[in-house]
Amino acid sequence: MDINRAKAVNLIITVIFFYSCAAFADPNRSCRLLGSYGYLYNGTSYTSSGPVPLTETGFFAVDNDGNFTLGEAS
Repeated sequence: MDINRAKAVNLIITVIFFYSCAAFADPNRSCRLLGSYGYLYNGTSYTSSGPVPLTETGFFAVDNDGNFTLGEAS
């Protein structure tokens, strides 16, 4: 995946995420994304000694007040 496509995918995911969250418009700060979510990222890091494959996993949670809690990532 080239870098421009990766940026476009990240932008689309971010826009969908914030568009679906009512915390910015709702005076009660309720968010429709309540719960905990896991994620997985696969990619390649290009170092001076050559490309290195990498994988990152983690989770985050959204509570009733619209607060985000980030979990451990590896």
